[in-house]
Formats: sequence, C-alpha cells, structure tokens
Amino acid sequence: MWVLLPVVPDWRWLLDRTDSPWYPTARLFRQTRVGDWAGVVECVRQALVDLGEQPRAIAVPPAPAPSLSANQALALARQRFQAGEYEASLQLCQRVLRQQPQNLDALEILGLVYCQLGDYEQVIAPYQQLLALKPDLPNVHHNLGMAWAELGQLEQAIAHYQQAIALNPATHAAHTHAAAWTPLAAKTYYNLGNAYRTQSHWQDAIEAYHQALTLQPDYAEAHHQFGIYLAIARTARASDRCLSTSLAAQAPVS
Repeated sequence: MWVLLPVVPDWRWLLDRTDSPWYPTARLFRQTRVGDWAGVVECVRQALVDLGEQPRAIAVPPAPAPSLSANQALALARQRFQAGEYEASLQLCQRVLRQQPQNLDALEILGLVYCQLGDYEQVIAPYQQLLALKPDLPNVHHNLGMAWAELGQLEQAIAHYQQAIALNPATHAAHTHAAAWTPLAAKTYYNLGNAYRTQSHWQDAIEAYHQALTLQPDYAEAHHQFGIYLAIARTARASDRCLSTSLAAQAPVS
C-alpha cells in the first residue's frame, strides 16, 4: 500500500518517516512543501521505475520424479508385494504394463496381487494373457484354477489344476528340480480334490487327495479330507451291498 501525504498529515502518519508502525505494508510519500503534489507524484514515478528495474524471481519448476526402468519398477513391485503393500505393488505393475503390455513378470505379479486382495474376477485377465504368451507355467495354471474355483466355475478350475499337474516337474520323478516343485504339486492335487468333492465326485476326490499325500505325506489338510471321504465312499459301498442283499432276499422264489 502506497500513501501520498501532505506536509502536515493526520497524526497517525507521524512525521519524517516513509513507513508506518500501524500498517506494516504501507510506504509513505510526503510533500516537502505545502501544495507540492507534483514533487510527490515524481517520487512515486521514480519508485515505480526502480521497482521495474529490480530483477524478478524466476519460478523454477520442481525437479521431475526420477523415472524407473521396467526392471526397477518390477523389483520394487516384488518388494512391495512381499511386504504386504499390495496396492503399491498393483500400481507399479500397471505402470509397467502401460508401457509393456506383454511383460510376463508384471502380468504374473499382478495376478498374485489380485489373489491376495481376494479380487478373483480381476485375477482372470492377466493370467489368461500370461498363459497365452507362455502356456507352460504350472504355478499360474494352479492360481488360475483357484480363482475359477472361488468364482464357482469348477470345470474351468479342474481343467487348470490338471494342466498344472501335467506341467509340474514334481509329477515327473526324473526331473532335476522335482523336489522343489513338490509342495505346489501336492497343493494342486489337494485343490483338485476339493473341486471334485464340491461336485460330489467322491472317488475322483479321494484319488486326488491320495496323490497329494503321496507327494507330501505330512499334508494335514489332505489327510483330513482323505479320511472323511474315504469313509463316505466305504459307507456308500457297504450300503449298496446291504441294499443288493436285501433286494435279493425279497425276490420271489420261482
């Protein structure tokens, strides 16, 4: 705020100063003799000139965030996933896929993230795209089977479980890395058994649970299910035998 004052101003402007204790932003321009407004205006003009000659501050835009390569973004996505920071991992994978839509690692991590988030409908697309590019991934077939099972699509789930088993090195004893794949193979057989159980295919479920236990004898959940449905199957067979005997006994003798 600039204020033009006569020689004798109002008391609040005091005397012989260019500022005001009550108005910190004020700049005062005073007459030096009565009626000399031309001199005051000249002082204002010169002040404007001086103001215009001062160097202006140049606005410097903030430095852009450092860009990540695809490999760096994927490594960070894995770290975030392992730390349980699924949303951060999701965003990093999507960032990579916007630039590289067929990046296999990003598609796989994206599917894992959606599995952990329980968003099984979103699991389907990245895993299907991944398998279209590289169909020989038993872990992806297994995870896709689990997603289909959660969505109630058991035929699709069974098909992917069976494909995962066929591709899993643990189901081929001579394979060099068979042992490392055994836990996944056992889990795939167990989930296959669960799918058959839901369909009431008891014998197929029992066989799948048995295969899981053959691969991993200490698999507690498989022991539990195997025992239950083996008992059911035996009871059913015994019941069939009793019914057959009863019907035969009631048959008229000719």
